[in-house]
Amino acid sequence: RSECDADSTAYAIHAMKDLGESSIQREITWLGQNAESTEERAIYYSLTKDSSTESWLINNQATEGYWAKNALAVSNIPDILSTSIAARNSPDTQKLKAEGWLKNNFESSASGNFGTIKETAASLQIFSKEKIEPLISSKGLIKASSGKNTTIKFSNNGLLTTNISITLSNSNQQAQINSFSE
Repeated sequence: RSECDADSTAYAIHAMKDLGESSIQREITWLGQNAESTEERAIYYSLTKDSSTESWLINNQATEGYWAKNALAVSNIPDILSTSIAARNSPDTQKLKAEGWLKNNFESSASGNFGTIKETAASLQIFSKEKIEPLISSKGLIKASSGKNTTIKFSNNGLLTTNISITLSNSNQQAQINSFSE
């Protein structure tokens, strides 16, 4: 047991539960006795809905909406990964505060540098699909001969239906495509 660490155990139990493993109660109990970090406690809470762990998560969320790696009394340095994991596994009020903090910090990172890929991916998981705006990008210009028909195919690989409005330059024509999904 001295070779076990709570961080690895937390993620392993979480994965086992997602795979339908039911005989993990002993491991969950061990995690509850050994969880120290925000991530470990958040995963433990997601597995048990333990009221004392819920209280810890509520009491250790900064008023701005983030969590630190450990209790606020130990460190009040915001941690993207801890905030993302805790928010994903916390009651709705805490989740909304964390979403606000993550969104504000993501948008204000002018350099586009919002932590590591792992931190960014974890933070995006807490937003519901309704809160993620559709994005369409074009990789170039389309050249069409005057007086001839041109076909342009758009593919919607996203989760949401996307409405598209196209305005043709140097023309009075406008096309609207509603409820586009593939």
